[in-house]
Amino acid sequence: MLASLAFMKQIILDFLSDTLEQIFGVKTPKSGKLGITYWGVKRMNEYGITFKDLEDVFRYGEEVKPEMIIRKYQNYQIGLTYKYHMGDDRYMIITCWKR
Repeated sequence: MLASLAFMKQIILDFLSDTLEQIFGVKTPKSGKLGITYWGVKRMNEYGITFKDLEDVFRYGEEVKPEMIIRKYQNYQIGLTYKYHMGDDRYMIITCWKR
């Protein structure tokens, strides 16, 4: 009985979250630890992107393809690709760009 109540609660929360996202564009931030590869750091330096910028893109950006997120700002956009690394229990940013 207790398990079915928890299951129902999760279904309702998921439904409300999806509804808010569709109607108002409000989206819950993606959670999890972040890391960055050597090539990600290299691209960050090339484009002048900070780790906070990448974290913002990861948490609040739009996933346009599997494991690819883009966040649009007023005059530019920042994108990144990532993979989940099970050994460290974190998401690793593979590369990033700014347009």
